[in-house]
Amino acid sequence: MKGRTLFILIIAFVVLAALALSQRNPFATSTTEATDDPAVAPTTNASQMLSGYQLIGQRWGVTVDDLAAVRLRDPETTQTFAITRDSSGNWSMPDSGGTLDTAVAENIAKTVVLLPYERTLAVEDDTELSDFGFIPDGIFSIEILLRNNLTHAVVIGGFTPTQESYYGLVDGKEEIYIFERRAIDFLLIQLKTPPVT
Repeated sequence: MKGRTLFILIIAFVVLAALALSQRNPFATSTTEATDDPAVAPTTNASQMLSGYQLIGQRWGVTVDDLAAVRLRDPETTQTFAITRDSSGNWSMPDSGGTLDTAVAENIAKTVVLLPYERTLAVEDDTELSDFGFIPDGIFSIEILLRNNLTHAVVIGGFTPTQESYYGLVDGKEEIYIFERRAIDFLLIQLKTPPVT
């Protein structure tokens, strides 16, 4: 009897394993490949992607042309990456001896001005900022200087529970912003591996 039960269990296991392997993986990634080739048209329309978001530059009333400098900073390691723009609109990197990839610098500036966010949450008296990844200063900061000498700062905290967005504080601690992840990830990459040759 024990041998027969074991045999039935083994057959059931083999059948279930075969069924599981024959099913299509619902978590499989798309077969579309990314490319750096500028001749290949993007498959995502930027205006469609951003349509569900508000843009930080609109909230500030700032465009790319208003930027004089951008500094990306890791508060934990104190690593920084800064770019400045001269009066002709050319980006440079004053703190490095290398050659700045100016196309990437322009993309950094555009990303900083766009910084798409879904919504904001009010910071109440009992709000624990550490619950949002601000222990104490977050993981990353974006500091900008405008041509009129005004400044803005964005401090990025932790991921939202879905890990599709980051929490952030803008120019203080009155509201917690829910920032779109890809823009923040792009800026983090530029901090960790600056576009300098």
